[in-house]
Amino acid sequence: MSNPASEYETLQRRQRGRDAYWLRRDPIHADRLLWRAQTFRHLVHLLPGQSILELGAGRGLFTQALGKVTKGRNPITAATFEAAVPSEPGPQAAVERVVLTAFPGELAGRRFDLIVAMDLLDRANCARLAREIFDLLEPGGEAVLYESNPWNPVLQIRRVVSAALRRPDRRSLLERKALYEL
Repeated sequence: MSNPASEYETLQRRQRGRDAYWLRRDPIHADRLLWRAQTFRHLVHLLPGQSILELGAGRGLFTQALGKVTKGRNPITAATFEAAVPSEPGPQAAVERVVLTAFPGELAGRRFDLIVAMDLLDRANCARLAREIFDLLEPGGEAVLYESNPWNPVLQIRRVVSAALRRPDRRSLLERKALYEL
C-alpha cells in the first residue's frame, strides 16, 4: 500500500534535485527549457486561453519558458512542493503560484486543459501520481511528462561514478516497459 506522505516527500526531493541540476550543472538550462516549452506547445497544439498546470514548478525556471512561449495568452498555474523555494524573476503575467502541502492538496477539485511536469515520476509515486494527474485534467485534456531515460549511457556512467564517490542517484527511474504496464 502506498504512503501519501512519503510520495509527497519523493516529489519534493525530485523537484529540489531537478532545480539544483539545472542551476549548478546545466550551463544551457535556459535554452533547454525554452526548447522544451516550444516542444510542449507543439505536442499539445496549444491554443490561446487553454489553462496549463505545471507540476513541480520549483523555482519557476520552466514557468518562465512557458510564459515566453505562450506570450501571456494562457493562464499558467505553477504548483510547487516547497514553500521556501524562491521563484526566479521574470514575466509573471497570467501565472498563479500554488504551494502544495499534499498532492493534489490545494488543487483538488480544479481542472486544467493541459498539464506538464518534469522529472517527477518515481517508482515510489508513479501509479498514484498518474491517477491524480488524470483527475486534474478537463475531459479531452492532455498531460506531457518529461522524464529521464534510465537507459541513457551518459546517465549510466554518471551513476557509476556517483556511486564510487558515495553520492548515489536516489531516483528510482522507470523504464518504458514499466510505464506501459501502469
